Amino acid sequence: MGGTVSSFKNMVEDEWGLICLKEKLIEIGYTMDDHLRFFSLHENGLQELVQDCEVWDLVNQSCSPKVIEIWIIKGVVGDDSNGEECVGSDSSGEESDSSEDEFISDDLGNDDEEFDKNIDVNAEYGGLGDVEAQHQKQASCSIVACDEINYSDEGSIVDSDGEEKRMKLPKFLKEIEGKCPKFSLGLTFKDKAEFREAVTDYAIKEGKEMKYEKNDKVRCVVKCKHESCPWQVTLRYAKDDKSWRITVFKDKHDGCVRTKKNSMVNSTIVSKRWKQEIKGHLDWKTNQFLAKVCTDDHYTISKKQAWRALTKAKGEINCEAEDYFNRIWSYIKEIERTNPTTTWNVDFSDLLEDGKERFRRMYICWVATRQGFKHCRKIIGLDGCHLKCKTGGQLSTAVGIDGNESIFPVSYAIVEGENKKSWTWFLRLLKKDLHIDAI
Repeated sequence: MGGTVSSFKNMVEDEWGLICLKEKLIEIGYTMDDHLRFFSLHENGLQELVQDCEVWDLVNQSCSPKVIEIWIIKGVVGDDSNGEECVGSDSSGEESDSSEDEFISDDLGNDDEEFDKNIDVNAEYGGLGDVEAQHQKQASCSIVACDEINYSDEGSIVDSDGEEKRMKLPKFLKEIEGKCPKFSLGLTFKDKAEFREAVTDYAIKEGKEMKYEKNDKVRCVVKCKHESCPWQVTLRYAKDDKSWRITVFKDKHDGCVRTKKNSMVNSTIVSKRWKQEIKGHLDWKTNQFLAKVCTDDHYTISKKQAWRALTKAKGEINCEAEDYFNRIWSYIKEIERTNPTTTWNVDFSDLLEDGKERFRRMYICWVATRQGFKHCRKIIGLDGCHLKCKTGGQLSTAVGIDGNESIFPVSYAIVEGENKKSWTWFLRLLKKDLHIDAI
């Protein structure tokens, strides 16, 4: 047919997919700007491959030894026309038979017109006038339909004005995904640890047990622990931007059931997932925490694991609180840099610790709230709440009422407790900031 035949032997089945197929074409000298289209040979002729699942079906349908024949057509954007350059790629060493010329015709004359009259326009080959529209529709349904997932995080898309735009691959964002990660082909992770954490969150959310089939410096293959389940995700290292990307993803669970006993769950993972909730409920007992975890996350852990998770989370929370107090002067310097007219005051205890002054109170009144109180009602409300942390103490606040009958914060202070000395110290500073004169 005027093309060439290339073969690849001993390919790894776990890495097989549309991206792998495109990488092999790049190795033999082709680029994605050549508008390559992929076909597989079936009983009814050539069937185009536009999704990764269709490429995977070739592996599932073939018998051992697996021989997969792929036809590649170069230079076709819209209508199928003559003069195309065709190449054949064989993944196992079997050469393509040139006797299959009947599936690609060189004569598109009256036969195509008669063909268009008697064919459904929604079929795979929809006629001369609808092929391009069909490919655009397929491209909108799948990220791997017609565009190459470029490992440099850049791909070219031509808009209606003919100007080139850059397409970037999706990146995994922990703060957005949270505890419900969604994997997709081409999803980028900053490192393997972030991917492993996402896999654990996915396993807990879906109630599935996963196993790491392969895990080395360049790839990480995760499969469902059930032998008959085809679910799989493969992560590979991209040298160009030093990131990790999903190159193979089979999002289908079959034959496995939801389980409450997950071997991937341990006390460290539980403490990390429940750290924020524990921070607001430091009075939780082990039995209370165990019941909450089993109810909300739908998996079971032992009482000993619950106690360890609770202890680890509280330890990290206490260390964070101590670290925050150690950074008070850095916080003050930042206030002076960004809000130089803001009022602040730090009071120290009479007791010395290792020859150093000991923190006792801190007062802050932002310049914006101080100016805003001039337009509020001349009413000040005072209140305080206890700080639930290792250091203890109380948060004292002063609020007003704005024109919308809403609470307007004026100032606040961290004090050692609710007593006469702390309130007197707080009100004197507030009186000075609001220029309240004695009657």
